[in-house]
Amino acid sequence: MGHIQDLPPELLLHIFSFVADFDLSEPDKEKTTGQAKQNPPHSHDDDDDDEDDDDEDEVEDKFIDERAVNLANLCRVSRVFRELAQPLLFEDFDNFDLPGDMSRLVAFTRALILRPSLGDHVHDVTAQPSDDHMFLQAPPTISPEDRELFARTIRDLQLGDEESTWITAMDKMDYSLFVTLLISRTPNLRRLDLCGGQFFMKPLRQIFQRNPTILSNLEDLCLDGDDLFAGYPLRFYEELLVLPRLRSLTVEFCQLNGAQFPASWAPQTMALEWIDLNMCHLDAPGLKKLLQACRKVMSFSYTHFSVDPSEQPDIVPATREFNAAEWHKALLPHKDTVVSLELAFTRDPWERENIQEYLARQAKIGSLRNFPVLTSLTIQQALLPPRPEFPPALEELVVEDCNVSVRELAQHLAKECRQGRLPALKSIKMLAVDITDPIRLPGQQIPSGKTPEQCFLSIRDLFKNTPVEFDILPYPNCRQHQIGDSDEDYDDELYMDDEYGFPPLGLSAGSAAIPRDLFGAMLMQAMHEQAIGVDGASDHSWVTDDDDDDDDDDDDP
Repeated sequence: MGHIQDLPPELLLHIFSFVADFDLSEPDKEKTTGQAKQNPPHSHDDDDDDEDDDDEDEVEDKFIDERAVNLANLCRVSRVFRELAQPLLFEDFDNFDLPGDMSRLVAFTRALILRPSLGDHVHDVTAQPSDDHMFLQAPPTISPEDRELFARTIRDLQLGDEESTWITAMDKMDYSLFVTLLISRTPNLRRLDLCGGQFFMKPLRQIFQRNPTILSNLEDLCLDGDDLFAGYPLRFYEELLVLPRLRSLTVEFCQLNGAQFPASWAPQTMALEWIDLNMCHLDAPGLKKLLQACRKVMSFSYTHFSVDPSEQPDIVPATREFNAAEWHKALLPHKDTVVSLELAFTRDPWERENIQEYLARQAKIGSLRNFPVLTSLTIQQALLPPRPEFPPALEELVVEDCNVSVRELAQHLAKECRQGRLPALKSIKMLAVDITDPIRLPGQQIPSGKTPEQCFLSIRDLFKNTPVEFDILPYPNCRQHQIGDSDEDYDDELYMDDEYGFPPLGLSAGSAAIPRDLFGAMLMQAMHEQAIGVDGASDHSWVTDDDDDDDDDDDDP
């Protein structure tokens, strides 16, 4: 009788990979239904929402722990199983938003020191503190056994006068020091995720001086931000950005000024191809020099916009942020290679009160027609000229923060499609805080005798008989902006239920029905504006001719 251990190693490794690549799948439907019966829906306050988030975190932590336990159990079965499962067990270390007392980070580093061969298997390290900054509140001491082990490891580095500084940092459970010790034991590391601004480079620089090949295989660097450290200079991580194989960079909450640009980031010195800057601040010289330093850029994302003002970082810039025209000019050297672009600047909520003035002072992007391989573009409405020029290769267009009518833009794009200038275009999405703004007529006039859904359909019908799928969508989790200042929570399934007399969602134009989120948001906006217009006619109300006639009839004696 055959035994599972007699299977070829390649087949066993494939089986074990399913244990390593677990999914946070949805709970069993029967269990979910039973739990719903025991716990009927009820209104939630902020504390309840926080508890729900905590429950989700606990579930995710449970799955992560189960993955490690299952792989560890496979290692205990036999030598054959251990040789195959152990690399999977140590391939990925993830400490993102898990209990932040550094115990996991210390334990993982200890294992790599005791078994140096395990470090060869580590490809992905995420060492992030929890949301409550527990890394800053780490216990001041470690066990005597661990202290002796780490002290011996530090002495082996032959740091000279710096040795005592490292020992002191070790006793204080310093985040940067233990991450550096971990990095020094992982020669095949491909991806590294650190807390930007909290990780200090000094200990790692000292390792670089003794072993320049450290991180030579790194391909993906993430400096996930924390608002506690918002505004840290990106140049702090000068050595990391010029690593020979680094292709992808994701950064949050940093600053980069051209006047303080590192000399080592000379033109054509960076291997970076994919750059994602979120809630950062770059001035025009900094942007220009960064893109000049890259040999080939394939994707560049700069997003500094959020519908939630509380998500904006407290960065006090020393220089003016670059504008859309400067962004376009800086990208021209990479026009033949860039396939994806995203640009969105911060906008104060009160700018909507005088939106035309805000739009008028925004610089616009230049023509993108000569970007031959650009397939995906996400950009704010305020940054587009009246008749933007997009490349023939464009497949997906997302226009963010739409605060005025998109009708003329849609007409222009539909004409471009029919004339064959945008043959690859498949999807256009318009995102808005208030989805009744983009469906109005130019000048923000309300179409006479038209309901919101009719206005939307008239815009979408411009793309009939084209391959383009056109949508206008509200921002998720921004319902308070769609229905005014009300703090009331609405249940998506509840307010769209047919038993409340709302129209069915079968309205269609072409081959697709009105998106559920869009229809619901338009309906809620109309309900809100009807409520605030009780005392008289409002210029912002959607009133049809039939409604006017009915009102006149009601006034007759």
